[in-house]
Amino acid sequence: MSTPYLLREPAAPHIVAAREGVQLDIAHIVACHHDVEQLADVVVVEGVGGFRVPLDDMWDTSDLAFALELPVILVVGLRLGCINHALLSAEAIAARGLMLAGWIANAIDPDMACVTENVEAIRQRLDRQYSAPLLGTIPRLDGKRADEAATYIDIDALLKRLRR
Repeated sequence: MSTPYLLREPAAPHIVAAREGVQLDIAHIVACHHDVEQLADVVVVEGVGGFRVPLDDMWDTSDLAFALELPVILVVGLRLGCINHALLSAEAIAARGLMLAGWIANAIDPDMACVTENVEAIRQRLDRQYSAPLLGTIPRLDGKRADEAATYIDIDALLKRLRR
């Protein structure tokens, strides 16, 4: 088992891959994912900057999610424009024929006005249009520990949605 690609910089994969002389191949990623699935009960695939981020000149992360047949969890950065971002992303996910399994509100702008109202506006629309529950709201965290952020996510709600 190996990581299909390990790029050094935290930036759009098509840019970093080009800088590092790496050609990202969706078929290779799918094969590696299949290998990992044989060894685990659950495999979580983390996105790389959004649902439509380019992987190369032809493919993007939506193509990869489709190839892997994955349900999608949308992470919405809470800042000005987040309602638009959430609704457009949900439309793009549905347009690819993928399940929007749920969404997570991620507090990234400490000065954002009307946080509760924005979260509620997104919650109502994503639940009504896609049956996609709010899985959690992650407050602004000082550290960058994934295990700390995970404590704010309702895994039971996610599993309930995936079992439908």
